[in-house]
Amino acid sequence: MTTHTQPSATTAEAQPAGTQPLPRVLLVDDQRGRLLAYEAMLEGLGVACVTADSGSKALERVLEQTFAVILLDVNMPDMDGFEVARLVRQHPRYAGTPIIFVTAAPATDVELLKGYQLGAIDYLSMPAAPEVLRSKVAVLVEMHRKRSELESLNRELESARRRGLFEQERRQRALIEEAPIGVAHIALDDKFVYANRSFCALVGRAADELRQCTWQDTTHADDVAAEQSLTQQVLGGLLPHYTLDKRFVRKDGSTVWVQLFGNFEHGDDGRPLLRVVIATDITERKAAEEAMRASEARFRTLANNIDQLAWTCDELGHANWYNERWYDYTGTSAAQMAGDGWKAVVDPAHLDRVMASLRRCLAAGEAWEDTFPLRGKDGQYHWFLSRAVPIRDAAGRVLQWFGTNTDITELKALKSALEEADRRKDEFLAMLAHELRNPVAPIRTAAAALTMLPNGDARKRSLVEVIERQSGTLARILDDLLDVARITQGRIELQREVVPVAGCVEAALQSTAPLMRDKGHRVDVTHANETLHVRADRGRLEQCLTHLLTNAAKFTDARGEISVQVRTDGGDAVIDVRDNGVGIAPAFLPHVFDLFSQGARSIDRSQGGLGLGLAICRQLIELHGGRMSCASEGVGRGATFTLRLPLAHPTNNPASAPISSAPQPKRVLVVDDNRDAADTLALWLQAHGHATQTVYSAEAALQAVDDFAPDVVLLDLGLPGIDGFEVARRIKRDHRSMRVVALTGYGEARDKMMSTAAGFDAHAVKPVDMAELNRLLGCG
Repeated sequence: MTTHTQPSATTAEAQPAGTQPLPRVLLVDDQRGRLLAYEAMLEGLGVACVTADSGSKALERVLEQTFAVILLDVNMPDMDGFEVARLVRQHPRYAGTPIIFVTAAPATDVELLKGYQLGAIDYLSMPAAPEVLRSKVAVLVEMHRKRSELESLNRELESARRRGLFEQERRQRALIEEAPIGVAHIALDDKFVYANRSFCALVGRAADELRQCTWQDTTHADDVAAEQSLTQQVLGGLLPHYTLDKRFVRKDGSTVWVQLFGNFEHGDDGRPLLRVVIATDITERKAAEEAMRASEARFRTLANNIDQLAWTCDELGHANWYNERWYDYTGTSAAQMAGDGWKAVVDPAHLDRVMASLRRCLAAGEAWEDTFPLRGKDGQYHWFLSRAVPIRDAAGRVLQWFGTNTDITELKALKSALEEADRRKDEFLAMLAHELRNPVAPIRTAAAALTMLPNGDARKRSLVEVIERQSGTLARILDDLLDVARITQGRIELQREVVPVAGCVEAALQSTAPLMRDKGHRVDVTHANETLHVRADRGRLEQCLTHLLTNAAKFTDARGEISVQVRTDGGDAVIDVRDNGVGIAPAFLPHVFDLFSQGARSIDRSQGGLGLGLAICRQLIELHGGRMSCASEGVGRGATFTLRLPLAHPTNNPASAPISSAPQPKRVLVVDDNRDAADTLALWLQAHGHATQTVYSAEAALQAVDDFAPDVVLLDLGLPGIDGFEVARRIKRDHRSMRVVALTGYGEARDKMMSTAAGFDAHAVKPVDMAELNRLLGCG
């Protein structure tokens, strides 16, 4: 291989002594024969041919010399022509040098496109016609000559311009000196050559002090490497200039943030002379950015620690961030949730509806709210209340959306429970009206009939019995309602003592015996141990057992079978009440002991009750430390209610003093603004041998105390004007030994405390049992 770095002999004579150097043509081909052929074809054009037999040699020639045109073979073994062209084009000096690709085979469209993209101006297929090659090169060489002449002329003009603009440059320097932005010149050894006043103020050093410093002395240590890298890229021709945000270290040690523009001033030969920088103070902007980052960090910390799932999306609704709770709940990754990935965890049955509502709000720029299930990592769906609000810029344009998903599964369950409770309450109120009408109707009828019957008519006794029975029913309904209130408010009071289980069962059987006889039921009682005792409020225990037996009788068809079994189980006394009645549906069984809860009813089963009794029984037994349960094999298969209480050892109580059964007549003052209540109570007292006087106001009561001189005052609390508390205080002030009993509809613990504080000797709640009234009067 022969490489010509000087004009060939055939062209040397075209270069007379003392003239300008001939334009050079670089011939690149890995075959020597072609190189010789190219030289022969170009002979006589007045050019100097330089040859290279490989891509690497061609790059060496390019670095050493300047060429008017490059003739470049496409297919070479070590580096093809395309790669050579690409590397040549990267050199600033050859960015515009014409390249002609030469190929032995016709070029494909792809190769043509690739060549032209790399800056080729033409393609030649070999063998090429010498005239074609010569004409193309001649044109390009002539253009090179014209361009060289123009550049020479430009240099002369530039020199003249520089001489002519010297004074203008001096004036410009004066302007730069007073410029509001920092300007500095730095030598290639990184020493300051010049700095205007703004730059000196920026870095906190005088111009003389700066000239003793290097560029690195004033740059924060963490920013030196980044700037050095950028300057090297500019010097290497990879960048035309550079811009970066950096910190200067001031003379007092403080830092200042600047946005720096840097470039190099070059000499006529193209070599860099010094660096020129322009610095703008951006400390406030950086502080604002840092505050923004801190705010965003606080936001993300807050969003990651709230109970809700949180997310953001762009103005088009594409999600771009989720908090950690989202990933914890869904078990997904950021890659899975990118874009519209969230759709994968929405219940498919709701997705179309959710998307429609979301699109409407995105289009309108309005806040979005919807409720739908999201799938958790365990595969289960929970209901979420989802909301998103638009975040806008100062002009009102939506920048992004912030949204949350709040788990409302428990709230929905609670809502359903409340709706069910509300339904049961409505049913209870309707049933309460029914249950109250049942006893009221015969009472009113019996009362009307009594007024029509003549004195001495034997039928009056049966009517009185009707009134007594139905008023007792009313009293039991009121007692149940009061028990519910006391239990739900935690105000129930138990008078606990050690009592025999058998005695309590027997008392309940006696109470329900008439109902059992009316329906023809057979009742079997089995005691495993007659000596079982429990620590309980006897009245409350008998109340529970009576209710269980009453229920068994009501819900068992005529001539049914009811059994009561008393046994022990571990440390418990157990009472089973079993019937072969209507039974309980499996779906209703878990709700048997709920307030207001009742099974399916029909008109012919009007004795179903209010749905209070079993709830009261369970609460009372649990207050005793016991448990109640229910079992049934289904509708028509009967039911078994089981009551458990801890066993207790019997105690030897001293014999109580005998109580005289003969009532002692009393003088009783009855005070009540309800005339019917006062008059009927007075009639009952008179029938039992007591002397009575009835008054209907507080003033009349105070006068009657002096005139009638009663032994006992039965005093209502809710009197108009002066209430019963004040009346009691005045009576006790003047008659300390007179017995004053509150007879009222107010029976809460607070009411009893207030009556005691007012001086009452006892507190009875309407309707009062007559045996209890005898005891209050001191007659029993």
